[in-house]
Amino acid sequence: MLYKHNKTGNLYRHLAIGTDCTNSRDGESVVVYCPYNDENTIYVREKNEFHDRFEQDEYHTRVYMQR
Repeated sequence: MLYKHNKTGNLYRHLAIGTDCTNSRDGESVVVYCPYNDENTIYVREKNEFHDRFEQDEYHTRVYMQR
């Protein structure tokens, strides 16, 4: 799935949902994602924060999935 950053408009690929296992955040859900055009740069953000700052881009997701 592709998501658009609300502030910059940049596209990102949602790669996976993970679980933070650090002591202070044990068990918290995180989103693993990367810039649309750079799969070698990986980011991790708390799931709630991700959904506050990004919205799903249905048009670009459909185009991307048809490739």
